[in-house]
This record gives sequence, structure tokens and C-alpha cells, in this order.
Amino acid sequence: MEPHDETKALISASTLKGTDVFDTEGNHVGSLQDVMIDKRTGVLASAIITFGGVLGIGGEDRPVPWNALRYDARQGGFVIGIPIPTAEETPAPAVSVAF
Repeated sequence: MEPHDETKALISASTLKGTDVFDTEGNHVGSLQDVMIDKRTGVLASAIITFGGVLGIGGEDRPVPWNALRYDARQGGFVIGIPIPTAEETPAPAVSVAF
């Protein structure tokens, strides 16, 4: 039996890595690197998104509440519905994100 990475409504966490993230104007602002799941509830709490950088180099990883993202099939990525967090506004993730 082959593993299923995606259905019409579901997607595996490993498939999400590298998915483009856009602002509400349609501008590419980063890429999704990881997701954080609440251990007690099993609820998807946040996404770790790399903002900025060039060709994947020099960007900053920032946590974004999962409910601030929505998938846009037309763009083939997520749209962030809040102002893009800066280093001063949000702490860097407390976990090591392997690349």
C-alpha cells in the first residue's frame, strides 16, 4: 500500500515544507518550513515560515498562528492574513528547524 500525502481536503505535514506563502496582495513573502502541533490537544497551532532571503538563503524563521493562513489553490500556496511578523514582534521559534 502506498502512503498518501494528500487528499482533496487533507495534506501531510511533510508535503507542506517549502509551500509558498503570499500576502493578501498576491506578493510572495516566504515559504512554509514546518508546523507546530499542540501535544495535549493535537491541534495545529502554528506554522514556521521563512520570510525574506534570496533563493532560500538569509531568511528569518517566524512562527505564525495557523488560523492566520488559508490555502489558495489558484496561487498554489498559503495566503497570510495578518501583517508579516518582524523579529521584534515575535520571538524566533524555540525549536530547531532542520533543513
